[in-house]
Amino acid sequence: MFRIIKETNIDFIGMRRKAFVFSTVLILLGLTAFVMVLLNKANMGIDFAGGTMLQGNFAHEINIGDLREAIASGGFPEASIQELDRTDVGVF
Repeated sequence: MFRIIKETNIDFIGMRRKAFVFSTVLILLGLTAFVMVLLNKANMGIDFAGGTMLQGNFAHEINIGDLREAIASGGFPEASIQELDRTDVGVF
């Protein structure tokens, strides 16, 4: 009979302490992440936090300060504007 894996001799019982420590670390990381989400300390993307994302393309370079001012005067004072490497694209 063709066998891909030959005879194995893995001492799982001997590695139980390492497995216990590894499992404990993973559980603590998961609990920490859960608490961070509950306390609103996690930086959630728009997928989980909700909201609206708009992307604008401009024919020429614009001043970000002027754009922030225009958006704030339009009724969105808490808008977050991100400038990309390209000067003709802005995500806000």
